[in-house]
Amino acid sequence: MKKIRIGTRGSSLALAQAQYVSDLLQKLEYSTELVIIKTTGDINYQSFSEISKKGDEAKGLFTKEIEEALLRDEIDIAVHSLKDVPTKSPEELVIAALPQRLDFRDYWVFLKEKKIQAQFPFIREDGFVGTSSFRRKSLIRFLFPSLRFLDIRGNVPTRIKKLFNPDGPDAILLSGAGIERLQKITNWIEDSYLKNLEIIPLDPEVFPPAPGQGTLAVQCKKKNTDLLSILSKIHNHKIEEVINIERGILAKLEGGCHLPLGVYGNKDESGYSVKLFLGREYPYSKKKKDFYIKRYHKNSKQLIKFVYEELTQDLPIVIFGKREKNQKLISIFQKEFHSKRLIFFDVMEVYYHTDFIKKIDYKNLYNKFTIFCIFSVEGIFSLKINEFQFPNLNFYIFLNGNQSKNVLLQEFPEIHAEKIFISKDGTAKGIANQILEKFSPKEIQIITIKGKDKNNEFYEILKDYSVKSWIVYETKVRNLTKEEVLQIPKKSYLIFGSPSLFNSFYQSFQGLNFKELSSEWRLVALGNTTFEHISRYKLPVYAKGIQPDYELLIKEFL
Repeated sequence: MKKIRIGTRGSSLALAQAQYVSDLLQKLEYSTELVIIKTTGDINYQSFSEISKKGDEAKGLFTKEIEEALLRDEIDIAVHSLKDVPTKSPEELVIAALPQRLDFRDYWVFLKEKKIQAQFPFIREDGFVGTSSFRRKSLIRFLFPSLRFLDIRGNVPTRIKKLFNPDGPDAILLSGAGIERLQKITNWIEDSYLKNLEIIPLDPEVFPPAPGQGTLAVQCKKKNTDLLSILSKIHNHKIEEVINIERGILAKLEGGCHLPLGVYGNKDESGYSVKLFLGREYPYSKKKKDFYIKRYHKNSKQLIKFVYEELTQDLPIVIFGKREKNQKLISIFQKEFHSKRLIFFDVMEVYYHTDFIKKIDYKNLYNKFTIFCIFSVEGIFSLKINEFQFPNLNFYIFLNGNQSKNVLLQEFPEIHAEKIFISKDGTAKGIANQILEKFSPKEIQIITIKGKDKNNEFYEILKDYSVKSWIVYETKVRNLTKEEVLQIPKKSYLIFGSPSLFNSFYQSFQGLNFKELSSEWRLVALGNTTFEHISRYKLPVYAKGIQPDYELLIKEFL
């Protein structure tokens, strides 16, 4: 085959990307030539805010001219940063290969002398951040409302040098892939600048990157079957799986570089997940709010569909729980309840044991430092009903979440907050691991305050400790009737607060086709324990609550 002409922008970063593709093709014994093409983004140094006002003209800011050269046969292939490529390209063209994804994280860059706090954002609370990205501005505004912005454009060295100007920003954001590529280029920026900088990667679960960020895209004509065959040899299918989720959501939202969208897709043995941020500036959002969510599914196409519908539609929310809790939630969300956005099923009754307090040997109970592990709000209520008294000294209390902490302090105001620890993941297993890290078996005795069900993992982790169990309540759960099952809307979120609640729901499908009925349901778990329990049924769980708090989770979907 004749020499393959590779179209690229002329920046150091773009040339490094194009050279990488050139090297791959040369290893396959094809000769190549780089052709530099100036794009609108290289010429127009207006801020993205100004450019976006031009509508469709803002799309393909860094790709349009290269694609036009491809259509005119002035080049054979084009190398782009995938995040710059619109989801709708000319019909004649196709992305034929995704050969590489480097560090897709955003990096927070600032002068060492401006570091005044140990945690992100490190700089002063009312500092200026240099960025022209809609996504980065919107996400920073969501996380740190007091920070301010300066619009800056230009290549990476130019932006870094602005940090040293007296009227420059306090921090800037750069893509990890850009930094990774540039660091391989000798003298890309003077050492006198680098030695004064802090360059810190941001967790994509906290600061989701642009869809496809860090990924190389190689484009050619659809009809050029010879080139398509060659490019298939440098394509990475594992990258494609995750990119399809990120780009799929972007395509559904019909967004370009001016969309305030961050998406981090992932795949593991349990299926697909996506951490997403969509700013309230999204023009087609009915809810006019910031979305900051993590969602899951075993099927990537269904995940894209469900996320898009969550972002753009109001779907019913179905809650399964005990009558007292449901009544409290109805009083909080009266408007949504009466509009049928919220549907409640009273399926659980709690029975408190009122005689266990008589069996407690108070005299010997507090001879040793005691840790009380309370796994639910019901456990706290049972202590209150029984007029239990905590010791004056030598104890800590471990709880499963902040809601339990609030209830505990309300019911037992004499307890000091510093005595209370919260499970990092909202589970009994999480509590056990924290105790394992902090205390030795010789130092403490443990008392669990729980329902009749078992927490086997908790006891297995702490098998070398002295553990006493107080069974202080039990729950009884009923199955739904056939009529109740058929009342559940076809598209809705189904929230389960415990494994037993899900079991009662699942067992209600005798004689009914669960797979057919549930195809559009979004199963939601209130915490990790319930999430893992539902997953054991080989069913896709769409979301889980960070804290075991119904109210917070309902607000997330409203």
